[in-house]
Amino acid sequence: MEKLPFFAIMGASAVVTYVSQGKLHAETRTPVEALFIFCHNVVFYPYKMLWPAGLTSHYPIPAPLAIGNRRSSPASWERRCSRRS
Repeated sequence: MEKLPFFAIMGASAVVTYVSQGKLHAETRTPVEALFIFCHNVVFYPYKMLWPAGLTSHYPIPAPLAIGNRRSSPASWERRCSRRS
């Protein structure tokens, strides 16, 4: 019973967030781009928790994973790997 006000605040925040994100027309990503970002985040954020150097409030997507960067395409990885063999 004592936590009920917190659940009400949580619900109101969720509704406000959902409505505001819907009106923003946020950028959409392909499943491959989302996978790249997920893989980066799985490594990056635990590393920052273990070694908190150079912290900032915003971490941009790194250049090799940036959307529209030709070097991040699977075809370019294939070319780079075949050069090394």
